[in-house]
Amino acid sequence: MINIEGLRPTSAFYAAENDTAEVTTESKTARFAKEHPVFKDEACHFPLLKGLGLLLLIGALSATLVLTAPFSLHFIPLAIAGVIIAIPILNINFKGLVYETSLIFTRLSAGQQGWMHVVHETESAHGKGKLYLGGIPLHNYDHVEDFKSKNITEVVSLIEPFEQQSITFGGTPVSHADWEEAGIEQTLIPTSDFNPVPAEKLQQAVALIHDTLARGENVYVHCKAGRGRSATAVICYLLQYQREEIGLTKGAAVDSHAVAHAIAYVKTTRERINLNSRQQQAVLDYFEFLKKSS
Repeated sequence: MINIEGLRPTSAFYAAENDTAEVTTESKTARFAKEHPVFKDEACHFPLLKGLGLLLLIGALSATLVLTAPFSLHFIPLAIAGVIIAIPILNINFKGLVYETSLIFTRLSAGQQGWMHVVHETESAHGKGKLYLGGIPLHNYDHVEDFKSKNITEVVSLIEPFEQQSITFGGTPVSHADWEEAGIEQTLIPTSDFNPVPAEKLQQAVALIHDTLARGENVYVHCKAGRGRSATAVICYLLQYQREEIGLTKGAAVDSHAVAHAIAYVKTTRERINLNSRQQQAVLDYFEFLKKSS
């Protein structure tokens, strides 16, 4: 993997000993599993179904409560206790519930054709590298073979670990083991949905994008839907390394107008991106972070 200048390597797939990064004999998948455990083995599987089950239970208990309350007030604490007990039994993870619902909506609104786009091409001494931006890779869309055909060599994942390890009605994500078997490098940079990406994590993502494209290779950057977290990283890369190529003055400061310009540039090929105000501010904060780090 690619080391970030001035920082200890933060890739989930390398182990650091003292001040030098060394590749251990342990498989990448094993190290990944140790560093990114799932909440519980089954916690992320079909959370929507479990959530609907809980709603049905609450509905049944509520109906029973309405019918029996006038005659049996002691049923109220029993009903509340029933719901509390049902949550761990059903093994419901509410973050997973939001994730699955959102993933289903994304698939319905984007479809396979709108799942990923080439948003920029970078010329280097080694050739032309393509920058892809999109949603989480899925077995449902046969993305492993699709990425091989597109010669994508690096996958940069700005997601939480559970998003990649979930089995849902929205789809089955490609696992790290699948990427390893396919010979495609994947780096997971843990980031939570709807929130701004911290500057240190943006620096890691931008370095991976830049170094892959500088080798004339193709890179895929994604979050869940390819709209916020991953788009933030792509915007930072364009403003840091491709300012003139997207129509901005090379030495100009990165301000809100520059961010808006970069967003508009990406939207010409991927209209779906939608950085909220905090994510746009994260782009500005990233460049302030670079100034202080230099």
